[in-house]
Amino acid sequence: MLKCRMIAESGNNLGTVNTDQAEKIEEGLAIMRKDGQSALAERQYVRVHAQALNGDKGFILEQDIQPVESLPKIADLSAAEQAHYREIGLANLSRVAVVKGNGGLATGMKLDKAKNLIEVKPGVTFLDVIARQTVRDHTNLVLMNSDSTDADTKEYLEKNRPEGFGYSSFMQGRFPRLDRDLRPVTGLGDAGFNPSGTGGFYTSLLTEQRANANGEILNLLESLISDGNEWMFFSNGDNLGATVDPVILGYMIEHKSPFIMEVAERTPNDVKGGHLVYTMVEGEERLTLREGGQVSPEDIDPRTGKTYGEDINRHKFFNTNNLWYHLPTLLQILKQYDGVLPLSLVLNPKGELYQLETVIGTIIDLISGAGAVVVGKDRFAPVKKYDDLFLLWSDVYVLDAAGNMSINPRRAQSLLPVIKLDKNYFGDPKSFADRVDINNAPSMLNASSLTVIGDVSFGHNVKIMGDVIIENNTGRPQHIPDGFGLFGHSDAVFSWDEQGNIVVKK
Repeated sequence: MLKCRMIAESGNNLGTVNTDQAEKIEEGLAIMRKDGQSALAERQYVRVHAQALNGDKGFILEQDIQPVESLPKIADLSAAEQAHYREIGLANLSRVAVVKGNGGLATGMKLDKAKNLIEVKPGVTFLDVIARQTVRDHTNLVLMNSDSTDADTKEYLEKNRPEGFGYSSFMQGRFPRLDRDLRPVTGLGDAGFNPSGTGGFYTSLLTEQRANANGEILNLLESLISDGNEWMFFSNGDNLGATVDPVILGYMIEHKSPFIMEVAERTPNDVKGGHLVYTMVEGEERLTLREGGQVSPEDIDPRTGKTYGEDINRHKFFNTNNLWYHLPTLLQILKQYDGVLPLSLVLNPKGELYQLETVIGTIIDLISGAGAVVVGKDRFAPVKKYDDLFLLWSDVYVLDAAGNMSINPRRAQSLLPVIKLDKNYFGDPKSFADRVDINNAPSMLNASSLTVIGDVSFGHNVKIMGDVIIENNTGRPQHIPDGFGLFGHSDAVFSWDEQGNIVVKK
């Protein structure tokens, strides 16, 4: 019982854990101590592991929430309002710390290096674009690396540092992976760990040491504040649409907002992501982020047969993970919870194992007065799979010298094309590059969708228009020749006859 009590106390009075549960938590703590994790990280681990052991799967049920009907839209601001907010934002850019999540190895894309080292346009990587944006905005960049990306990132930036560019970095924390009995696995080395989730960022703010401008060694958050940073913008490094927008910054300053989450309107392509809801917190209705993994598969809408979380008409707004903070308020919140925020647990199944994770955006319901604004899809262009990279390489997106990645103004359609590539042939870096040339990717400017089934490669100056389905069932590789145009509609499929000619099947 002594061990149970000690573990419960280290987890901020989580309640009783039985002997078997205590042993599992203690095994995880021993692994974390051997790994050199901080005492604060250990306390966060105890909290989430105990939650999982007590049957908390992190679900937020429909009966406990209310939908968010409307939110302020940046696009609805008048020209005068935008100019006013922009003026305020531009005057305060130098007081903004920019943090980019750079921990992704994109195992789903079968990469063996940091995802942010992928080229997004010929000769230009994610990190190159981030560096250009940093120099342009004169902001203070901090990279949140992981053990999988830290060395690659530092080596690349040492060789490819633009004039005037500077940055600092820290390592994202990690938790032991768990077996199906929620016991920490052993004997797997680094593979026995998973990143603690983006929510581990808050732990790092208090545990990572950094010298401020005066040479004082402080924790990362206090160091940023002491250097004159009053606001912070966090986004994922693979989302090149997430720049420091002076209009949103000015809006935040004018309204004295302690926290703002950028959200976008959900479309059929955004069914699985996290969305905003309202919950009651301390007697106050607050915005709450419900991640896809927090939607119970048994919480079914009887009218549709699908989960309530999939209803994009009921739950209209998804989290872009572009987050704005007032740093003194954030420091106050962290002190209020003694450094261990009660972030929602996500128990993430990965094959035969589980990962304990917390999510950075779930802090929103801990901050009284936190808000959200609706932004356009131009501020949300992440790369999670090769479908996304295909679109980024195409002419739908244009990149300028200052680091602005934006939707091509020549594209008439408001929605982005939906891309579905055959994972058997577009599932790893070499296979993808063998079939798509970054220097001459197919034009998608007038495309609504593209589906590729089978082994297909694309020549130069290929144009995709409308809704195009390409199916290669010949049993051998096929090629779309240079200069070929494909104009599709819903009941047509492009394929090949026995002579290797492209034909249209209906």
